[in-house]
Amino acid sequence: MSINPIQYSSRSYNTIINDIDSDPELVDKPVWWKRIWAGVGDVLSMVMNAIANQSYLATSYTEKAVDRLLELIDYQRTPLTTSTGGVLFYINRSATFPFTVAIGDLIAYSESSAVVSSKRFESLAAVTFTAISETALATAATDKWTVASVYVTGDLIRFTTATSLPTAVGGNIATSTDYYVVYVSTTEIRIARTLALAYAGTYIDMTSAGVGVHTIHRYSKAVTMYQQTTVEDYIVGTSDGMTIWQEYILPDKNILKTTVAVVINSVTWTRVDTFVYSGVADTHYKIKFMTDGSSSIMFGNGVYGIVPGAFDIYVDYATGGGLNSNISVIGKINVYGGADSNITGVSNYGAMTGGGDKESIESAKIIAPILLKTRDRFVTVEDGETLAYNYGGISRVNIVKNFYGVLSAQVIIVPNGGGVPSGSLKTALDTYLTDRSILGSIDVRVVDPTYVATNVDINVHVLSGYLFADIEDMIEFAIMLLTSESTYEIQQYLISNGISATVTYINTLWSTTFTASDYNEVLRLIEAVKAPNFGENIEQSDFLALIDSVSGVDYMTVTIPAAFPVTFTSSQISQIGAITVTEV
Repeated sequence: MSINPIQYSSRSYNTIINDIDSDPELVDKPVWWKRIWAGVGDVLSMVMNAIANQSYLATSYTEKAVDRLLELIDYQRTPLTTSTGGVLFYINRSATFPFTVAIGDLIAYSESSAVVSSKRFESLAAVTFTAISETALATAATDKWTVASVYVTGDLIRFTTATSLPTAVGGNIATSTDYYVVYVSTTEIRIARTLALAYAGTYIDMTSAGVGVHTIHRYSKAVTMYQQTTVEDYIVGTSDGMTIWQEYILPDKNILKTTVAVVINSVTWTRVDTFVYSGVADTHYKIKFMTDGSSSIMFGNGVYGIVPGAFDIYVDYATGGGLNSNISVIGKINVYGGADSNITGVSNYGAMTGGGDKESIESAKIIAPILLKTRDRFVTVEDGETLAYNYGGISRVNIVKNFYGVLSAQVIIVPNGGGVPSGSLKTALDTYLTDRSILGSIDVRVVDPTYVATNVDINVHVLSGYLFADIEDMIEFAIMLLTSESTYEIQQYLISNGISATVTYINTLWSTTFTASDYNEVLRLIEAVKAPNFGENIEQSDFLALIDSVSGVDYMTVTIPAAFPVTFTSSQISQIGAITVTEV
């Protein structure tokens, strides 16, 4: 009996060609003949997948049912991503330079509260700390110091001088005294007496510049940190060297995909998203994520990826991430978790962003069919935006084609958690999209969004029976929703996690204090608001309708914005500005 040379799992042009070439009776057939059959199979597969998606995927409503249908088209919902950002490590003033701090001692924790748990942040590599000193010139009229190095707000410095340091209101600037930087520009700084004052922008008012040029000694270093807890050299199992499609379940839930590393017999294997393009000798593995948050690693069958040899399988991985890993408040990561005596403390000088939950089933129903059409290729703007959302950690994306010339693309992103995307996220997404462009040659540049702070000043008349103090926070919340780059991700979070978890996330993100008694009002506002997006205006009707719908609001007058619509260009998106709500 003849055997079908095409495997049931082969659904693309390339895999069908590979099957034909693997059959000794067909390998010598003319190329045009092979191309016809591979092309027919590829088209039929796309049609069948489209029918399956249109018939079943759109009507599925449970996670398990959606995931099973997505598996048929080799699509997995984007797993958890973790937040990242810069954390300052403060150095013991008596430390001997240079010194190196091991990975295990580059640990920091965020402070906890009654509603928010502490979170652990780690570095991905050891860091060497070297002595950094430079001369600086003070200008009393502007309270600025001209410097050569680039500082960030929160950097810890001390001064020495051969002459005399500046005098200042509240006490003259002195040697052997800690001061904290207030960033002005790449060549100018101001200084504050405490870290809290530096973050508040309250700097020292100098009454004289002192005499001569002074020397700054820096006792802090910025380190890129990730919200995660690492597990190393875990033996997940032992291969028998023969069984195809071996699968091993990892012991923890909420594992971060990009942190997984597999080593077998001292060889580091490569993670792939699909075995379709794996060859017989490729040491490839795939991560599978289950509905309950657990995950497993899977190996090939000897045709699509090599079967592991009879050795122990070592896995490194980290857990953590999710939207709750984002920390928008500066200075919230302030507990040093390592044991290196050269480090005295930590502080995040910017927001920690990029953390995201597992892709919602509603998003997957939209993205999966589109991604199937793109065939994992970045050809059109729609392709690129779909791939970017599928990559994870991104809540908004806008792509401007040919921005830098022919065959170029400007990719503007808002990370989960809002704010500025980290350098690591931009670099990784840039590589990801470039690799999927035509011949990997398109000039792709992932850039920061241009935020435009939307300031709001309104006067509110309160309905009889309500107190302004009781509804003021909810009015401000409505304005935040109308003007924040994070509103869309909040809406998506609500769909997947419900109102209780969403309120907890909002309290973390915006330092609000909503409780269970606010659930109904918060839910109604989130569902009603039009989330800001790149290039989309804020219309007066949207603005007035949402705020007027807050329980207890009778009517209001708007002083700022002075005119509607509030307009944005294709690279601009609204960000929360100064909010003033007054009772009349």
